[in-house]
Amino acid sequence: MADTPAQGAQAQLAFDAALPIDASSEPFEFVSSTLKMQQTHVRSEGIRGTRQRKSHRVRIGQEAVSGNVVMNPSVTELDLLWPRILGGVTGGGVTDVAETLPEFWIMRDDVSKLHTFNSCRVARATFTGTQGQPIQVTLDIEGEDETIEAAGGFPALTLDTENFFIFSDLTLTLQSTARKFRQFTLTIDNMLDVNRYNNSLTRTEIATQDLEVTLSVDVPYTADNTDLEDQAIAGAAGILVLTDAVTTYTFDFANVKSESEGPDNPGRSEIFLPLNNMTCYATAANSAVKVTKT
Repeated sequence: MADTPAQGAQAQLAFDAALPIDASSEPFEFVSSTLKMQQTHVRSEGIRGTRQRKSHRVRIGQEAVSGNVVMNPSVTELDLLWPRILGGVTGGGVTDVAETLPEFWIMRDDVSKLHTFNSCRVARATFTGTQGQPIQVTLDIEGEDETIEAAGGFPALTLDTENFFIFSDLTLTLQSTARKFRQFTLTIDNMLDVNRYNNSLTRTEIATQDLEVTLSVDVPYTADNTDLEDQAIAGAAGILVLTDAVTTYTFDFANVKSESEGPDNPGRSEIFLPLNNMTCYATAANSAVKVTKT
């Protein structure tokens, strides 16, 4: 009998705040995923009268779920992601930073088997885009354990019928002035502690330790943008807006500080000013980043 290959095009993905993954869970379209359980082995290092290692002196070591999920998300999908990325509960269209992150479960149907990843948290969310291309979100995820089941048990779920966002849906304000730019990277890093095992082979807790929000763009090196070349240490508020003319997401950065960086001169082509070291900080009144949907 022919060995039928498992094709990634037939895969499916769902999230849920708790088990079971069923008809009430949240389906997501995804581009790719490296999420998997990684197991280690530990062995005896004793002297045994031979240089060969003995098979019976091996034990299962620590296990961890790590990897990413890459998406071109819709409005519905983004709404489900914001609390998991920032930690705060969405209220009145606003999702703010919280001190802890909610755990959730992920089921991925890999055709030959079902993989359920337990007690996951978003370690890092990276939003990227370049001119003419879709906005892409990469979720780096850490989890505690994995369950593997036979194929065929993925619930009947229906993906939303909304479109995705593209690069031209973005606008950016820095130093109170709207800026043109040709690519961007926004990273929300939750600085997870993933090494808490105690007397367990699996992680006993995945805790948040810090929060780093960074923004990188490159802007045309014109007279309108030379004020961004050597910015004061005091920093200033920044705003990134993502809108498809129906739904708008506004990223408010309380205080953006940019380490000084000059332009690259590529030769005959246009000169751009890379702003690769912008870090977003909280102030007494506002979080480092807050997302508002209108």
